[in-house]
Amino acid sequence: MAKHKTLGQVFTPTWVVDEILDLVGYEGDDILDKYILEPSSGDGAFLTEIVSRYIDVCLSNQIETHQIIARLEKYIYAVELDKIELDKSIQNLNQLVKQKISIGKALNWKIYNQNTLDFLKNT
Repeated sequence: MAKHKTLGQVFTPTWVVDEILDLVGYEGDDILDKYILEPSSGDGAFLTEIVSRYIDVCLSNQIETHQIIARLEKYIYAVELDKIELDKSIQNLNQLVKQKISIGKALNWKIYNQNTLDFLKNT
């Protein structure tokens, strides 16, 4: 049986990601200093848009690069059961951050390789 079927993997199109984040109000200055959890990050479709929006808001508020990095590492959480998809997600996020704020180092992402229900029980 294919991995996407056994793990229940469904990859979300970009337009759906945008629509859902807009519907829940994940935009503008309201997202600063708020935690967000992506409970099944896959290769990072939601995470990349979340991080992109977060960085854009920080830049529009003239927040310094080192503070943007600290905020990303503090407020954005994700869980992914599939280690391969988790690694893709981290790679996609690091590439996005490099493009948006021109840093060369990888961030200390809070993306956990485990079952979301187990993660929630232990937090």
